[in-house]
Amino acid sequence: MVQSAVVDWSANLSRLHELIASGGPDRIPGESDEARVHRFLERLCRSLERQAPPRIRDRLQPDAILSLLLEKIPGFREGQGRFEAWCRVVVSHYAFDVCHRSRDALDRPGTVSLLPGEELVASAVDDRNPSAIDSAVRDLGRELRMVRQTLDEISWDPSPARQIDYYAVLLVQLRWAFFERLHGGLPSRDLVGLEAETWSGLIESCMPWDANQHARCFKPGWPSLADLWWVIAEAIDQTGSLSFEQFSCGLRTLCPETASLTPDLWRHWVKRAKDAARERMDPSDWDRLFRRLLPDRPQQRDHEAR
Repeated sequence: MVQSAVVDWSANLSRLHELIASGGPDRIPGESDEARVHRFLERLCRSLERQAPPRIRDRLQPDAILSLLLEKIPGFREGQGRFEAWCRVVVSHYAFDVCHRSRDALDRPGTVSLLPGEELVASAVDDRNPSAIDSAVRDLGRELRMVRQTLDEISWDPSPARQIDYYAVLLVQLRWAFFERLHGGLPSRDLVGLEAETWSGLIESCMPWDANQHARCFKPGWPSLADLWWVIAEAIDQTGSLSFEQFSCGLRTLCPETASLTPDLWRHWVKRAKDAARERMDPSDWDRLFRRLLPDRPQQRDHEAR
């Protein structure tokens, strides 16, 4: 048993070297394989540290990340997107789990509510009573876990006829809508109080995707959600906004064929995604967990009323 574990560890390390050689940073003249791996891990850590709560940053060190990747690397498959993006997903999930276990945040956005009839964002954290904040954190954590559970339960595959993954559309639109709600009512200074340093880090923590969700794409041959979110997150953190132009530009950067996606077509995809999701869940779950983030357009509501 011990010998088998050693062989697996060695094989995984060799695989890591191969993947970094093909998709990692360029080699520096005279640099050893070990040094190149360490530089890759340091770059990965730096990219994630700005999104991680302070308490867990000491657990995002190269040695710890190396052990994590060696454990998870058999799950990487060619075609899932860039290897570095996959590594970011793996480490992000690890960081989220650490945060959740320590109650250091699912993710302390205690001023947010998903309940209909309530303001999505209340007053600033500094103005809230500590007991009210703690209660809001528990309520939000419960609501977000229910959102994640419901999304897992209704997951569906793309229709072979249309070849459009409306579930992937739903995942992206939910993050987009959540960001717009947060950004519209949450002062940037409150990011510190919520132990998040970037908008994208807060969104990822509140609405995480699993490895299978990261690997999905809108259409065959289009970028994976992992690659797409990477460019979206950069736009959000640099400009504090996300327009369709920014979204479309990020897609085209990854895959020029995506230029066919127009604002009207995206709205059509979102409507299809919402309809498919609603068919798969109890109406009360939709109203309680999703309606505030994905409201119907006025003309759609009028049509349904008739």
